[in-house]
Amino acid sequence: MYGFEINKELPVSAAKQLAQQIRSAVLSGVLPAGEQMPPTRSLAAELHIARNTAIEVYEQLLSEGYLVSKVGSGTFVAGLGKLPLPRPMPPELGHSSGRKPKKDLIMFDPGSPDCTAFPQVLWARLLKEACLDADNSTFGYPSTGAGTAALQAALCSYLYRMKGIVCSEAQVIIVPGTYNGLQLIAQVLYREGCTAAVEDPCMPFVRQAFTESGYALTPIEVDAHGMITEKLNPSDSVRAIYVVPSHQFPIGGVLPAARRVELLQYAAKKDAYVIEDDYDGEIRYEGEPIQPLHRLNAERVIYLGSFSKIFSPALRIAYLILPWQLKDRVIRHMELANIWSGTIEQLALTRLLEERLLDKHIYRTKKLYEAKRQLLMHCLQQEFGDQVSVSGENAGMHLLASFLRPLTSEDFHRFTELGVEADGVESFALTKGRHCHQLVLGYGNLTEQQIHEGVLRLKHALHNSDIN
Repeated sequence: MYGFEINKELPVSAAKQLAQQIRSAVLSGVLPAGEQMPPTRSLAAELHIARNTAIEVYEQLLSEGYLVSKVGSGTFVAGLGKLPLPRPMPPELGHSSGRKPKKDLIMFDPGSPDCTAFPQVLWARLLKEACLDADNSTFGYPSTGAGTAALQAALCSYLYRMKGIVCSEAQVIIVPGTYNGLQLIAQVLYREGCTAAVEDPCMPFVRQAFTESGYALTPIEVDAHGMITEKLNPSDSVRAIYVVPSHQFPIGGVLPAARRVELLQYAAKKDAYVIEDDYDGEIRYEGEPIQPLHRLNAERVIYLGSFSKIFSPALRIAYLILPWQLKDRVIRHMELANIWSGTIEQLALTRLLEERLLDKHIYRTKKLYEAKRQLLMHCLQQEFGDQVSVSGENAGMHLLASFLRPLTSEDFHRFTELGVEADGVESFALTKGRHCHQLVLGYGNLTEQQIHEGVLRLKHALHNSDIN
């Protein structure tokens, strides 16, 4: 009857199957406007379903407007007009898993921490305690998008203790991730015709946050010491300057004091703001964490931090330390855009900070990453000798490997064939041609065996070149 068919093997009820088939038939014109629908008893008998199921379907479609009822006459198809239906998705594209990577693919991903080191039992306890101790209002919409007062206070104490940052709780704004925080600031700062100065190379999402907010980009070259501040153009209409002064990504440099002062002087002259991204400043292997740029000028620097590297990217909580003059504008923008982070996660994170459990986690994982860092440097030296040099290794979870000759597309193709993935620094650059000989190698989420094997695969991929 009209091609309707109920498949009892599907995990979808007979009522939902039939309702969707009737909707499709009405929209495609198979059931024309004014067509009388069969009585529910006949339809149920034809499809071997309960009559109540047929009645339920008709009532649902009557409420949705696909069918109309005429007293004493029956049920009819409504006059909706014909609507082309979407093409069915090919079976291979319908799987949620998508394309499956090679089972033994080794990825030198610079953005991934060691997921096996995540304290699952501890985090589960903190979440449970946060739920049980919360009042009823906690489970509704937050009164402000800026974050819970408890987490704001805990972050103030943590940042002062770890990095010497002095700020008020009201200056701390909680955001659902680094990109959201960066885009939020870009939108608030934007002026017609303005530009954003960004490190080159840098992460693609940085450029995206500014360009999607209307900015023209000014790429500023970096060297082994970070942004070359003397290349900031005095004639540019710069409104925002993005910099990673403590461990530039992907080069790994630390911005010297002289350049920091020059950067802040430039920003003041241009009435611009410096956005300081300190994404992995706590993970430093030699000496104390680098003093944040924020400490030199809290009214000109917007500090951006997150927990993705030091705890887990699954947490989706980052934070901004704002100059006073921007605070109210940012909060208004957040509330208009409905930007806010999960309250329960914020309360659990508060406990993690207050009980100094995050300090202990960073201490433990830093030793873990230090061992992996040393192993990766040893393997590179053992397999490539003086044909490769390592830099940017004093912090974070990645290092820079510079070869004696440029790496070609054929080299990266061979990496793929051998089951190893490593990003060329050139892929992060706006200005092409300066970093063709460099790879950024992340080691955070690799085992010792994978590090050994991964370097061997890189060597085998390059064995026909003049690198060896």
